[in-house]
Amino acid sequence: MNIKALTEDEFNRILHQIAEIKEVVSQKIKNEQIVYDNSDVIRLLKVSSRTLSYWRETGVIRYSKIGAKIYYRKQDIEDMLERGMSSEFGS
Repeated sequence: MNIKALTEDEFNRILHQIAEIKEVVSQKIKNEQIVYDNSDVIRLLKVSSRTLSYWRETGVIRYSKIGAKIYYRKQDIEDMLERGMSSEFGS
């Protein structure tokens, strides 16, 4: 078995790269895992339940349905807002 020693600079460079990768992965996980239900989105966007229902029916906002419960990913809400749909379909 061969053992290779790292210099201090090589070791620090590897640690820095690991820290950068950890930050990128953490941000992706954080954004993907945030999920809202109807009441959360109504409160966040200050819209009525009917407006939110209309947005779902017309494809303005993406959602997932599990049983009778509807969920929205944070990223999907941000995408909708970036497209400017919130002002076009305001309550």
